[in-house]
Amino acid sequence: MTTKTKTPPVSFPSRVIALGAMFYLLLAGSASAGDRAHELRWLQPDPQEVSGFDVYLSLEPNSASIGIDIGMVTADSDDVHKYSVEGLDDFTDYYVVMTAYNFNSGLRQESGFSNQLMIPAVDLCIPTNCDDGNPCTVDTCTASGCTNVMDSTIDGCGDGSGGDGNPDPDCLTHSDCGDDGNVCNGTPQCLDGSCMPGQELVCAESTECTISFCDIAGGCQSVNVSDGTGCSAGSCQHGSCVSDETGGDNASFGVTAITGISNGGTFSGQLDIRAMADSGTDSVKFFLNGAPFRIENTAPYSFNGDSGGNVRLWDTTTKSNGTYSIKAVGYDAADAAGQTGTSVTITFEINNSPASEDEDPDDGGSSGLGVHTLTGVSSGDVVSGQIDVRALVGEGTMSVRFRLDGKSHRIENSAPFTFNGDKNGEVNLFDTNSLSNGTHKIKATGYELKRGKGQQGTSVEIVFTVQN
Repeated sequence: MTTKTKTPPVSFPSRVIALGAMFYLLLAGSASAGDRAHELRWLQPDPQEVSGFDVYLSLEPNSASIGIDIGMVTADSDDVHKYSVEGLDDFTDYYVVMTAYNFNSGLRQESGFSNQLMIPAVDLCIPTNCDDGNPCTVDTCTASGCTNVMDSTIDGCGDGSGGDGNPDPDCLTHSDCGDDGNVCNGTPQCLDGSCMPGQELVCAESTECTISFCDIAGGCQSVNVSDGTGCSAGSCQHGSCVSDETGGDNASFGVTAITGISNGGTFSGQLDIRAMADSGTDSVKFFLNGAPFRIENTAPYSFNGDSGGNVRLWDTTTKSNGTYSIKAVGYDAADAAGQTGTSVTITFEINNSPASEDEDPDDGGSSGLGVHTLTGVSSGDVVSGQIDVRALVGEGTMSVRFRLDGKSHRIENSAPFTFNGDKNGEVNLFDTNSLSNGTHKIKATGYELKRGKGQQGTSVEIVFTVQN
């Protein structure tokens, strides 16, 4: 359940929610592992400023990992707010904090964290989980937790002879097998008392413009061949084979990629489109459907411009649905002057059509419990900046659980089912700057009940690349 820690917001007044000593935690009951529930209670002195609450669960103290938007919770006659956290594992300690939020001019503002409370495990250990992997210990689950006691009477676990004529094992743990200092050979493993060679690293194959190899200390490495080296399409420049007709001697500057959209993709809403350029590039000229659209003289080279580095998103709803192309060309001087460098062209579709009369706008016109489509990003896309990711669901779907890189990210209980939440349909865009550059994965799963409960429906998973 561990996910990225959320940094507490500071713009929302801390007086909006007061948890401190007025925050009580009660055991609501436990039927079996994975079916435990705890009831949170709190007082909130100024309800006029609060639009809802977020609950954060973590497996570590002093952190806030899994965020659940529980919306506005009405207090009872004693001014006590109550919410039940369900589906907790009997064998796990949880740490809980809460925040309150409101909306100011359409912007979601969130309070600082409350005090943190611990929900202790019901049982301290599971017998099958007490195995420490050491063949010479007796592993037991007791009332105080797991114990692992050395037993010299076990075959091969004595002082040399084992006490029974059997030799001691060559190793008890992986660290007993040592290391030859060459990461390319992998790390030796202790298996059934014997040291086995590690698994050798398999590095990517070299290309006509790169050389791949395994370094003793650094592992897999790749270096570019010298710029100008001949290749199948022309000559190598910065590790890529480029045509001499589009780059040639000027390939040290120019556009290398366009992020935010992809060839053949279908997009809607607001897009953060940028050109990635070589270090020698001093300006980028954008074309939309062959017509000049904009010139950018400084990075980030945003298709719709920026203000002090803050990108202005391009609103596709200003265009009719259909096929479009964006071309970005790099130059070695400002204002698209000087020599022309490399360019990149992307052809894509815009589709902002509303659901037809025969379709339910909440489910994207698809039937069947679960998620059928993710919009805003597609598998194979290269994205940057802020993105609007939503799940289109089938009939009977009451909630959607989003996962990011295999870890729970958010549960949405009403349409539009947005990856980063919304207020009355006003979407909170997801900032990809919060992720490292590289490959990431989003998975969305539909459920028949609120909060990701009940029967699980279909899921959609996409793999994309972040490049900021």
